[in-house]
Amino acid sequence: MFGLPVGGALPSELNAKLRKDNQYPTQLLYVPLLAENDQFPFEDVRIQLIDSSKKIYSIQGEYNFNDGDECLAEVQRLVRYFDLRYKGQKVISNSTIDGVELVHFDGYLSKSGHRKLEVYCASENPEDRAKKLFVSIWDKELATEAEALWDEVHKTLKN
Repeated sequence: MFGLPVGGALPSELNAKLRKDNQYPTQLLYVPLLAENDQFPFEDVRIQLIDSSKKIYSIQGEYNFNDGDECLAEVQRLVRYFDLRYKGQKVISNSTIDGVELVHFDGYLSKSGHRKLEVYCASENPEDRAKKLFVSIWDKELATEAEALWDEVHKTLKN
């Protein structure tokens, strides 16, 4: 997705964008889309990778719409697209709040269960209507590894 291998190594053409003096267990890059795809409005994406292995654990595209209705319409369009592409991989969860049963769309999970794809609208300001589109895909095992690496950093800082 996005022309980049989630769960795989960073493509060699992007190595020059990495910080050579990185002191952290992960790196964050913003890069242009490597593959043309008419399904996504993004010009660039955010890549998160584990520094030691250079493996990509997360890719996220963001796009700002003028209003929340436009964003919601785009989410609905993308869900229809992903429903066709990832038949049977949609994750639906249920919860109960104040006795009311709610059904939630919780993205798509790969057949192996290793990768998760999410699409949603959100707002940076809770008082604004959600008008920023997010599409993200992440490798669950590598994301857990990155979290553990950061936990070690935090433990070191506390001592």
